[in-house]
Amino acid sequence: MKIAACNDAHNCPKYTYFHESGNVGIGTSSPERPLHISDVLRLEPRASAPTSPSQGDIYVNSSDHHIYCYLNGVWKQLDPSP
Repeated sequence: MKIAACNDAHNCPKYTYFHESGNVGIGTSSPERPLHISDVLRLEPRASAPTSPSQGDIYVNSSDHHIYCYLNGVWKQLDPSP
């Protein structure tokens, strides 16, 4: 199944595909992972870590501009400090 993603001009060049395997593709009709994005992924920065995190959650901190992932019960910075 595919779902069109349209811009304001109603031009629909990008699609979201739900593959029979259960994988979801954004910009690809043959997703190879549970979520396969064939373009840039944007994480909207937030001021603090999400509450009630789960293993593998990822966020961008708007205060220190670093990327964090919740692993083994703690938030770990993924990108190096300058």
